[in-house]
Amino acid sequence: MVNSNDPCPALQSLRNAIAVFNYLNHPYVRPKLLAINRDIRDEFQNMQDAWNFGHPLQQINPVDCWDAWFKEHLEDMVSNTRAWVKQGIIDMKTRWNPLADPGDVTYTATATQVWAHTTLLSVQGFLQNQISFDTSALP
Repeated sequence: MVNSNDPCPALQSLRNAIAVFNYLNHPYVRPKLLAINRDIRDEFQNMQDAWNFGHPLQQINPVDCWDAWFKEHLEDMVSNTRAWVKQGIIDMKTRWNPLADPGDVTYTATATQVWAHTTLLSVQGFLQNQISFDTSALP
């Protein structure tokens, strides 16, 4: 998408990636995500308790596995999205350098807008830390 002659799809993809974390951290959505996690965890606990009751010599602990996986999954989502957005911004600024073709007024105008948008996305995504998810509330 970055190498397209139309920067809009790539810019929209970068915005969408940041928006995912705005959504997940929304005061209405975040508690629901954590509640779903608790419900899944409770089901693993029920399964664990039932199995361990019936198999005293073959104890299992899927609850700890779930806790570790879910927290790591969220942290990986943040890390991977940050890296993807950062690289996307770099790629867009490389592809749409306003100085690349100063004789082409249309290209220069578009490239200048792309630089403005990618700078804003960089500020939103990294300086304002919008690509984040606090996992400290997880078990």
